[in-house]
Amino acid sequence: MLRLVLILFLLGSILCPLNVMALINITQVGYMHGEENYRKNSSNKIIISNNQLVIKVSRFDLYKKAINYVQQWNNIVMFSPSIHGYLLQKITTDPVSLVKVSVEIIKKNSKQKILKISSSDLEGRWKTKIRRYYIWNIRDYLLNLYTYKIKKFQNIYKKDCDVKIFFFSLLNKRAQGGGKYIESFTNRFRFDSSQLDQVPYSYYNNLEHVSAESSFYKLITRNTRVGESSGQRYYDRYNFVQSGLAFIGKTEKYYNDIPRSLSAQLTLNHELLLELKKQRKRMETVLVQKTIVTRQVIQARQVLATIIDQSQWISISNTLGEALRSLVSRLPKMPKPQQFGTEMAELRAKRLYYLALLEKKVLLQERDPLILTSEQKNILTTQLKIQHKILMSLVASADALSLELTKLNISNTHLIDALKRVKDASHRYLFWTSDISALNFRYPIELVYDLRRLLSLDTFGQLSRAMIMMCTTRDTIVPLFIASLLVGLSVSLHRHFCVFLDCASRKVGKVTQDQFSLTIRTVFWSILVALPLPVLFAALGYGLQHSWPYPIAIAIGYGVTASVPLLWGFMICNTFSRSKGLFIVHFRWPRNRVALAMRFYRLCIGVVVPLMMMLISFENLSDREFSPTLGRFCFILICGALSLVTVSLKHAGIPLYLDKDGNSKNVMNNILWNVMVTIPIMAAIASCVGYLETSKALLARLETSLAIWFLLLVMYYIIRRWMLIQRRRIAFDRARSRRADILAYRARNEEELGFQQSVSDNIEVEEPRIDLDAISAQSLRLVRSLLTLVALVSVILIWSEIHSAFSFLENIRLWDVSTTMQGVKKPQPITLGSVMNATLVLIITAQLVRNMPALLELALLQHLSLTPGTGYAITTLTKYFIVLIGSLTGFTLIGIDWSKLQWLVAGLSVGLGFGLQEIFANFISGLILLFEKPIRIGDTVTIRDLTGSITRINTRATTITDWDHKEIIVPNKSFLTEQFINWSLSDSITRVVLNISVSLDANSEVVTQVLLKAAKGCRYVLENPYPEAFLVDLQKGVQLFELRIYAAEMNHRMLLRHEIHRRILLGFRELGVKIPFPIFQV
Repeated sequence: MLRLVLILFLLGSILCPLNVMALINITQVGYMHGEENYRKNSSNKIIISNNQLVIKVSRFDLYKKAINYVQQWNNIVMFSPSIHGYLLQKITTDPVSLVKVSVEIIKKNSKQKILKISSSDLEGRWKTKIRRYYIWNIRDYLLNLYTYKIKKFQNIYKKDCDVKIFFFSLLNKRAQGGGKYIESFTNRFRFDSSQLDQVPYSYYNNLEHVSAESSFYKLITRNTRVGESSGQRYYDRYNFVQSGLAFIGKTEKYYNDIPRSLSAQLTLNHELLLELKKQRKRMETVLVQKTIVTRQVIQARQVLATIIDQSQWISISNTLGEALRSLVSRLPKMPKPQQFGTEMAELRAKRLYYLALLEKKVLLQERDPLILTSEQKNILTTQLKIQHKILMSLVASADALSLELTKLNISNTHLIDALKRVKDASHRYLFWTSDISALNFRYPIELVYDLRRLLSLDTFGQLSRAMIMMCTTRDTIVPLFIASLLVGLSVSLHRHFCVFLDCASRKVGKVTQDQFSLTIRTVFWSILVALPLPVLFAALGYGLQHSWPYPIAIAIGYGVTASVPLLWGFMICNTFSRSKGLFIVHFRWPRNRVALAMRFYRLCIGVVVPLMMMLISFENLSDREFSPTLGRFCFILICGALSLVTVSLKHAGIPLYLDKDGNSKNVMNNILWNVMVTIPIMAAIASCVGYLETSKALLARLETSLAIWFLLLVMYYIIRRWMLIQRRRIAFDRARSRRADILAYRARNEEELGFQQSVSDNIEVEEPRIDLDAISAQSLRLVRSLLTLVALVSVILIWSEIHSAFSFLENIRLWDVSTTMQGVKKPQPITLGSVMNATLVLIITAQLVRNMPALLELALLQHLSLTPGTGYAITTLTKYFIVLIGSLTGFTLIGIDWSKLQWLVAGLSVGLGFGLQEIFANFISGLILLFEKPIRIGDTVTIRDLTGSITRINTRATTITDWDHKEIIVPNKSFLTEQFINWSLSDSITRVVLNISVSLDANSEVVTQVLLKAAKGCRYVLENPYPEAFLVDLQKGVQLFELRIYAAEMNHRMLLRHEIHRRILLGFRELGVKIPFPIFQV
């Protein structure tokens, strides 16, 4: 402990040759040793970095001051091994003298005029007040440290781990020059830290702060020197700009009647000086940003090195894992990528413009040589010289700014890469480790104690002051005011929203009034009505986050902001589930199921959302100090509430898995719902045994996946309703067209169409409501396929963020396979991770094979002009290709690659080719049928004595459906080796020949006209080729006529025969033509 005091004391007062950045508060020292005398002797030059006053002192000055202090104060040498025992005895026997010595050294150091503080610098005063707080804590630590008795030796391992994390995580790897010195320093400190009694945690924060400053000194020394030199150059340039502007202002003031050329020159110089001033400010901003980013890169790399170094000790102690998680949480957030290309292009263009002005300078000197007086010529000469300086400065500044922008862009890239590596390492080493201790019998006591301690931190006082600050700051009062207006507007428009829902519900379901825009407007206004309250919460969270003097308010602000999406989602669902809302009226969901699903809405709003706010607030408060107790309690309550909500959703019948027919009543759906109900309970149990962060990460991603699936389900029903409206409208238009045709036929031929009177009278303008099952199954299958792929991609993206957390699966070896690389055989381990990846590949392959035909039809094939059956051939070959690629990829992941399978495939091909010749012949024939396409889906064929339509072409056989609606299985080989008739291969038109016989006394011309008239009046007969009627035979006392007509499709042949025969009978009856009875010989 005594060595720790000596280290801290000398770090804060002497600025030792270890390049320590002394954190001395000038104001506080002046307060202790005479405010007036100290201010008279102190003038400083400050460098502001990260809200700290950092005093830069060269090595030589530090060394010189140290020697002077040694000679003046009884040869006190820091860390000198020769007098180490003397110092230990001195501090042990007379600690008061050490404090006196420290006061005298600080007083002596304050008189050296190291700093030059400007009284007019308000920012410097503010930073000085912050430094006063740091030094006051260090002084309190020095005074309070002696009050603790060095008697108890407890928790040695825990304190050693804490000290190791605090120091080794902040030591710089580049500071290798003093490696032995640092090693001895840390070893001594670790040894003596075990003798410390329980020191308050706030004093350790001061130690960590001092260590951080000392470790960063070496790394930024070079950047500091460059920055100081650059600052001096910009300071000189600033004086030059100000003097130039002042001179131009005086010239324009006293010479108002100067010639136009001289006035233009003055204006140009003024503009160039302003541009130079603008570039200087931009350069300062870029340098500050680059310094901040560089420090953040160093911090991220140090944390990464610490995690990797300490990874082997994580499983031993929970404290080490918690400390490492704390280091990760202090890192900056992932910066947004900044594009400097446009700015650099503008700088290059301006640089060319400045160079062009330099070339035109000679022409300016020769302009208006006669009208200028000698004094004006002097002014012009002076202005041209100033312009030359300005242009040269602008060119140099543009080059320097371009270089700095490039460096800043590279630094941002390095920072993003470092943060990604830290995130990957934290998932790899910290995800599956316990971050807090398991529950025990003392947990209720600790919970009550932390709750009392939280309330004792002036929580409500900080919140009230933060609200006052938020209401008096322009940046926060404007969003809060706008959100309040939105809430008031929402309350006033609530009645109009209810009226709109009532009007829309009366129109839904009626063919002439129902429109898809009603559903879209209902969705839009429902989301808009649920928006104001989440916007108000977001504004409150934003304001609390910017209440920087109050850390509790900032933490609560983070919690409020993070819970806004959850609150908005619950409110949107509540708006959709109104009695006349989207779910009941538009989707036709049963009211009892909707009420069952929304039974725990008040529980979600009143319990889950506040608990989520508190959980995230505890994560951001006091370095996660309350997370093991209060945070874990909130998480357990959230898990219980989620289990109740999930059970309610399951009983409501919300589908998690739809089969190929769109039905949710299947085994897979029940299994998924049981898993969703069980997982929150398992997460609560895991948090009880210490895996709080792991449980939160997994549960959050699982619930997010469930929310995405519910969103896609709502989209599916919206698309389904659009399809229903379109099909209903098409059916209604067809009904009206059919009625118009019937009325037209009735007007032309009342007698012929008299029997259709009853049919036409039954047609109504309002078609009866069509059931949802009448919608095309193929269209819905397309939609389900697309949404399934979207859900799969979304889930993969969500879980890919923690893919490195499952890297431990690569360490579980199952078997080994030998691989040949460059002629050398090497063993390749097959791990559990490889098997799971192969399983995932096969699952994705199965889903693609299942949904690819519908997806191709929706995205590509319906937009192409293809012959019948070509689409089926494309989708079938695509499925075969996906199966081949997926199988090869999956087998390769488990060590069975093509180089090992090719010989097996070759042997099996030869053996099976002889043993299963017919099967292989049918398989190859199926591929030939798909490529050559002699038959296609929907073709009417006749093979042997079988006639029917092609419905499926499989790998082994083809399915034909005959006129009796029976399915006939024909091997594929038969279509290649036998003759068959394809009635619709290239042309679906077929000829129908009807034989009609009449008596010999009938007029043949009249009969021919009746036959042709009947053919022309039939709607199934084609006009081209033209119908023909011939008298083909006279025998047995009758005239035999032949009517040759053509049908467009095979399905029209029977209808055509029926219609022609009916019309011929009507025509013969009108003209009195008799059909003779057949002559029978007995």
